Amino acid sequence: VLNTGVVTVTASYKSVNTQKMLTITPATLDSIEIVPQQLDIAAGLQQVFTAIGTYSDGSSQDVSHQVEWLSSDSQLLQIALDSAHAKLPGSVVISAAMQGVTAQAAVTVNPAILQRLEMSRPELLLEVGLQGRLKALAFYSDQSIHDISAQVEWLVGDGAVASIDTDSGVVTALSAGSTVVQAAFSGFTAQSTLQVNEAALSRIEISPAHATLAAGYQQVFKATGIYSNQQSRDLTQQVTWVSSDSAVAGIDNRLQAKGSSSAFSQGVATISAHFEGPVLQQNSS
Repeated sequence: VLNTGVVTVTASYKSVNTQKMLTITPATLDSIEIVPQQLDIAAGLQQVFTAIGTYSDGSSQDVSHQVEWLSSDSQLLQIALDSAHAKLPGSVVISAAMQGVTAQAAVTVNPAILQRLEMSRPELLLEVGLQGRLKALAFYSDQSIHDISAQVEWLVGDGAVASIDTDSGVVTALSAGSTVVQAAFSGFTAQSTLQVNEAALSRIEISPAHATLAAGYQQVFKATGIYSNQQSRDLTQQVTWVSSDSAVAGIDNRLQAKGSSSAFSQGVATISAHFEGPVLQQNSS
């Protein structure tokens, strides 16, 4: 049979003929097969199904876009046309129906799977003595993102440059330099480039803050450097001391007497300490 329609069939024998009318109708759908028949899929992922129809004439064809697709639980798995989207863990049956013929396939939706690991900060800049926190972020197939900093294995490339708290992901800068901080979990890795710079001098504080001297007396001043990492350092011997009026009060810069001020006459003088940073001035009389 090649096509549908009506044909006349003739039989002849010794001048005797007989005819019959034969009506050929379209092949009917006998069965549908869903491919795959069984499927395990993680929440958040998608799967395309194929519906193969087998007809009465023995032919078969893809009827995926002709059948009506249905999920037994759309909260667990949604299906539109031939594409299924796994939502939540559980067991689902999908069906394909056409011309009164139905086929089914079993789907198991498993918990979401880890797809990649990322650092919250791909680059981290610190100064010696300061801390910064890195987070290891896990991206799952259901589009969820989780902070798994306490679960990953942390590794610092150069332990002389920095250390890391393996529970919190807090990095402590130890010395100037650069290194890589890596987090590893379940076969996935992520890393952050760490640059540690020397702490910068933020300001100089002079003590005492105020001093009143009688002529002929002395006052020893101390210069303390306050750095960007909030650490302090005695800079008394490193700074250059200057008096705004040496006739009122002088300030000594000799190695063994640095910071020692002598009052000469009545008046007000400003004592300054100069270094590689901001200078805080202090009045002395």
